[in-house]
Amino acid sequence: MAQIDLVEQRVVRAYTYLFLLPADNTGTKHVLLARFGQYEVRLLELEVADGQTTWLELFARNTQTAIDSCCFRDLEEATDAAGHLISSARQLHACEMN
Repeated sequence: MAQIDLVEQRVVRAYTYLFLLPADNTGTKHVLLARFGQYEVRLLELEVADGQTTWLELFARNTQTAIDSCCFRDLEEATDAAGHLISSARQLHACEMN
């Protein structure tokens, strides 16, 4: 339960912080939720044809690619998805360390 609360706090803070950030030249904003070595879990706000959408992404800095991503409808879904992506980033980093 404490781990979920921590993830939820990170998601809420990141989501709030997105509103303060300027968009880059593609209309995208992102906030870091967690980093394990080369792997980052980021909250993204993307410009799309009919407005904006918010996603979570597992990003590999060494290859500059998204490994996994998902959208969400509410805080509960965002917290669950962030927990999953953070766990994946931790595991990927641990595998590289062995």
